[in-house]
Amino acid sequence: MLAAAAGDDRCIQQVYNTLASYTWQSNYPELIAYAEWRVFSISISQPELLKELLAGWERKPDNNNFENPNNCTAHIYIAGHTARNFFKTQQLDPTAEPWSWEEYGSKELVPKNLINRPLKETMLTLANIQKSVEVNGYALKALRTQPVKIDLTVFEHYSQLIDSIPYYALTLLIELSRKTDFRSDIWIENVLRVFPKIQDPIELMYITGGLLNPQWQIPSWRS
Repeated sequence: MLAAAAGDDRCIQQVYNTLASYTWQSNYPELIAYAEWRVFSISISQPELLKELLAGWERKPDNNNFENPNNCTAHIYIAGHTARNFFKTQQLDPTAEPWSWEEYGSKELVPKNLINRPLKETMLTLANIQKSVEVNGYALKALRTQPVKIDLTVFEHYSQLIDSIPYYALTLLIELSRKTDFRSDIWIENVLRVFPKIQDPIELMYITGGLLNPQWQIPSWRS
């Protein structure tokens, strides 16, 4: 799956074939394992293939098939629900109720609509971001739509701590750093440096997506 995410044609085809074999009525529990990660890997390297798969799944048996896991087998629900979230777009509503980083930045559970509401702060420092990273960075994804400036020292600091911060938070930081003057190759250099120390290779899928596909984003529902 990591090789597929990185663009290896043979592995992409293998992962795609497995996903294409998912059917609404199949009764093979082993298909459930890694359904989400297979979707992740294709979404990074071949988003158009994933869109094609999703269109096929959505045609059976009805338009609301992923809203209720009782409508389909577990692996279809997981794969389909994950795939849908890769193609959802979020926009800022400037008329919505504003929110403050001081209130929500350090919370583990944040309202999903923060991404649509305007942020009061216009500049975030390392101290601000640290509060969120400490709880896995859940508020960071709300910054995707915000015209907020993030101090470059944030990315300089965390690029040196790749092996000691949550992969989810790290990937969001990689994503947000693209809106600044931070050099993206620094992330790559340091990932390669700590690669031998990583205990769970599958979690590298997050970082792989963030580094290899500038348009790729971890789905916003992961909280």
